[in-house]
Parts: sequence; C-alpha cells; structure tokens
Amino acid sequence: MNVLYSTVLSIVTLSLLGDPFPVLAENGDTVPVTDPSDPVEGHRHWAFQPLRMPAPPAVRATEWPRQNLDRFVLAKLEATGLSGPDEADRRTLADRDPGAFERLVDRLLASPHFGERWGRHWLDLARYADSNGLDENFLFREAWRYRNRVLDAVNEDLPYDQFLREQIAGDLLPFDSVAQRDRQRISAGFLVLGPKVLIGNASQERRMDVADEQLDTIGRAILGLTIGCARCHDHKFDPIPTTDYYALAGIMTSTIVMEHRTSGGSQKLMERLVGLGPDGDTANA
Repeated sequence: MNVLYSTVLSIVTLSLLGDPFPVLAENGDTVPVTDPSDPVEGHRHWAFQPLRMPAPPAVRATEWPRQNLDRFVLAKLEATGLSGPDEADRRTLADRDPGAFERLVDRLLASPHFGERWGRHWLDLARYADSNGLDENFLFREAWRYRNRVLDAVNEDLPYDQFLREQIAGDLLPFDSVAQRDRQRISAGFLVLGPKVLIGNASQERRMDVADEQLDTIGRAILGLTIGCARCHDHKFDPIPTTDYYALAGIMTSTIVMEHRTSGGSQKLMERLVGLGPDGDTANA
C-alpha cells in the first residue's frame, strides 16, 4: 500500500487535461510520439511531462489582475473583445465597511455547507453509495462515515496530497491519537466503496475483481487514466503495460477490505467503516 500511494502521488501532479500537445525538444523542434502506448516512449507524451511554470500573458488592463492567474483569464477575455467584470460594490454586498470582501469570504469558508458543496464532487469520483449496487445490492451500513469524513476534510482544508494518502493508505499511516487513527482508517473506505460482486463466483476471482475495481477507480479519479484496460493487454493509448497493472494489483490483492459475513446460510462480504476505539490496537494489528 505504501508503494501504491507513493506511486500515485508521483504521477498525480502531471497535467492530464486538454488536447494533445506536441513535445518540444530543447531546440524547439517537435518530438513526435509514434506509439503512446509504449511504456518508455509513451512517457514523452505531453501529459506525462513535469509541470512547468508558464510566463503570465501580457494584458492591456494591467490594473485588473490581482494575481498571475487573473492574467490568463483576462488575456482570453481581451482576445474576444471583452473586459474583466467589475467588482461587486459595498451596496451589493450589503456591507459598507472596508473589510466587507474578506468577511464574506471568511463566512463562506467557515460554513459547513462549503464542505458539502465541494466534497460531493469527490464523492462522485469515489463512487459513493450506501450499497454495492451489484448482485444483491448489499447495504454498506457505515458508508455515511466515509461521506462525513470527506466533507470534514474539505472544511478542515486538508492538503490534497495528504487527503490522497489517507484515501489510499489511511490504515497504514502513522498517528498520534486514537481519533487520528480512526479518521485515517475511515478515509481508506475509498477502497471499500463501489460496485463489487460479493457472491456467486470463486473467491480468487472475486478477490481479483475487487482489486480491478479499486485500480480502475484510482486511475480514473486521481490519474485521469483507464488503468483497468491493462488487465487483459498492454494499454493501447497510455504507457501502462500489463506487467505494471499486475504489480499494482498484487498490492491491492494483499489488502483485505471486507469481512466475511454469513446471512441466510450463504456467505457474503461486508465492510464496516467504524472506528476501532481506544481498545482497538489488537484489531488494528
């Protein structure tokens, strides 16, 4: 698990948005990528290059931008003959004091609805639901704990890299208190949620299917890649060979994310995203 999340975090900062852009050599010449699926050559694709700090574009209304990001927005507006919008006045804000803007931002950030508004986007990526959605649609009774932890993490302004570590390996991270340990374990519910076939196939096949679902979600939600394609063959479009897929799958299959349960005479699998409490050291081990 430690290898997995360190691998993910080493890639997560790469740019994965936009249309294909040619890689440029130091002399400015275009370097063609003839086979993006090649695990070596494919890494030369623009999406896998380290991020670089671009120079902010020049703008005419130099007094409008407050920071460099504003220059990129304004440059696009000016290119189409538009100008930057005016700031809201004190009357619109219903606050005539000099600190009106700061107080408004602080009030919105302090609202618990901030976490609800933005946490829901991660919950969509994490395929959050209160049941597995497949075969018998078995209930995840404790899924709400994971939902609340995501909302709290947004409201706490938890750094994104730490957020990802807890999502992927929260049960293995060091902790200074029982409360911190339990928060991190609940965050690792990211691996437990989602559509998983719980009964009806061989246990080894089920274990591999669970790992595949986890890898596919990690790839789509964090990397913007369809890792799952490499389960059956080298990826046709991204530099992900089948050997890399099964190296990651080996990590996932070594981690048990569900407990065996018996109901109605047939074996089922079910998770419990509960904190272990003050006497949970033995269970944690």
